[in-house]
Amino acid sequence: MRERLSTPLVLAAVLEKDKDGAVHDSAVWLPDCARSALNEWVTFAFSRWRLAEPAVFPESAEWTKSNDWAAMDEIESRRRLAEFDEVQASLREQAEKERLRLTNAIATAEQDGQSWRDLVSETGDPLVAAVKHALELFEFTVIDSDDLPQHKGKKREDLRVLDGDWVALVEVKGYGRAAKSNDLQQVSSASVAFAVAEGRAPDALWYVPNIYRDVDPAQREVALVGREDDLVTFGENHNGCLIDTRDLFVLRQGVVLGQITPAAAREQLKTAVSRY
Repeated sequence: MRERLSTPLVLAAVLEKDKDGAVHDSAVWLPDCARSALNEWVTFAFSRWRLAEPAVFPESAEWTKSNDWAAMDEIESRRRLAEFDEVQASLREQAEKERLRLTNAIATAEQDGQSWRDLVSETGDPLVAAVKHALELFEFTVIDSDDLPQHKGKKREDLRVLDGDWVALVEVKGYGRAAKSNDLQQVSSASVAFAVAEGRAPDALWYVPNIYRDVDPAQREVALVGREDDLVTFGENHNGCLIDTRDLFVLRQGVVLGQITPAAAREQLKTAVSRY
């Protein structure tokens, strides 16, 4: 039995196994959407099965299930069952629609979430932008150093981070493999140029690497593992600090979820030395 549609929907079916041209076995498949017509299907099934087993399904067995010959309690009970099935069918339909809406919302959120994961998946300008946005969530003032007129045509640090008079220079790097210790020299060189231009050294230097960016962040190795001496020197000489983008991501999550205040996040980063 099918609905009369361009693409018919099966409402119910009789499943039979033929043996030598005779019905050997038979069953009725009746989905929820067809159960409002249960009486009619029982009648049909009995008439079908009677062909194979007339003694088991006699003609007289069906009329007692008809409302035409039923007692009032039977009619009322059948009416309540039909009403219940109709309500349940409506609830199932509403639940399916709501589940579809929620599933679509997840798909949209996951697509939008790609930019949120730039902090642990990108390199180049998109990664610099993601780091800048994260630091701004901590209520730092962040300047893209490429926009500074004195840096026109020169490669210095990627970002300048300010908290009042406090200034940090930030070098951001994204790698498909491990971090490179000579990146510490690059940000150190930017410190010298800053000191010449500003008449003082920056308060901190931050090296922010995103390593093994195509690997699950939870499975990545520690940045500059085995180069702790270089990091200690970086910290002692320049108040420098390596901040892995994974740790920056976790700190950002804490802020947006209300687990830590922006002020506390700023303080953690400002006081970190060698490795955050």
